[in-house]
Amino acid sequence: MAKRQTVWLSAMMILSLMVIGYYTVDGTLAPVPTSLSSDGKLMQPQAQGSGAQNSKPQDQTQGTQNNKATDAKQPDNAKAPDAKASDGKTQQQGQSGDSHQTMTGGDWFAQRFIDRETAYSQKVEQLQQVIADSKTSTDAKIKAEQDLKSLTEFAQKAEQAENRVMEQGFPEALITKDNDRITVTVQTNDLTKEQVAKIYGIVSKELNVPASQIVVSYKP
Repeated sequence: MAKRQTVWLSAMMILSLMVIGYYTVDGTLAPVPTSLSSDGKLMQPQAQGSGAQNSKPQDQTQGTQNNKATDAKQPDNAKAPDAKASDGKTQQQGQSGDSHQTMTGGDWFAQRFIDRETAYSQKVEQLQQVIADSKTSTDAKIKAEQDLKSLTEFAQKAEQAENRVMEQGFPEALITKDNDRITVTVQTNDLTKEQVAKIYGIVSKELNVPASQIVVSYKP
């Protein structure tokens, strides 16, 4: 008899558990929120008490790491060049590599014009000597004559382009050439994008060169 009562009680307990399981599966009980870990495995959230305690150290750790990362980046940002100079197309003259950096606007341009004309005269004289030398080969003479013609034409076109650029409101404009690179320097405290685009258009048209070969700079 005692054994039957034990079996009956066991059966009732099993039945009760089945009923609880039915209501749980049926959706009567609210589901527990779950989340995925970084490796894709399902994670059960911790109890509210322990989760709140664990979240604070984690936030503090993340904040410390972010601050360290920010501090590590600050020296690089401090060394970042001016936005206008970073693309290599618009630069301010008078930096460390400029031998006339201590000169003010008008004097700087005057000296640069003298330097350019001196270099031009020396190049012309050199080519004329090659052409006049009886020992110069025919091919060398032809090349020297072509170089002299190109040099003279560039000087004339550069002067025209400078005048047109100054018509845009700049007191001075200087064009120099280094191999295929054309540098245009104007006297101003700053340049807008519209002004730079206008200078590109003028110089590209007057000298018949692509804009990719032109560098626009300014000198206060």
